[in-house]
Amino acid sequence: EVIEKKPEKFKVECLTDIKNLFYPNKEPFYAAFGNRPTDVFSYKEVGVPLNRIFTVNPKGELVQEHAKTNISSYVRLGEVVDHIFPLLMRGSSSAFPCADTFSQFTYWREQLPLVEDEETTPPETTSATGDDDHCSGQ
Repeated sequence: EVIEKKPEKFKVECLTDIKNLFYPNKEPFYAAFGNRPTDVFSYKEVGVPLNRIFTVNPKGELVQEHAKTNISSYVRLGEVVDHIFPLLMRGSSSAFPCADTFSQFTYWREQLPLVEDEETTPPETTSATGDDDHCSGQ
């Protein structure tokens, strides 16, 4: 990439490799964000629709590639995120089917230490009649 001055070639190869991991799904990429024209080229090459390719300009504004005059922001994108990126399936607890397994909480938490099963005796209990010496007050 650095020597040939063709970053898009390397990016297309990497994205194609990622895309192939999702086979037989032919279009695993839904949208893409970049900051250079070569990014836009790369995303189009792997099948991202032009209307879902966003370029971030030096001011931090989002430019939607199919309508260059449509300049927005991350805040505005957050307001319409459900319209641009609709849920593929709605679950009872989460839209992501493995959210309980693959989340920030479960990924970063430390594993619990292993505890060996030891034979323990249950604590002594008082009798049902209540005639134990230590309970009668005598």
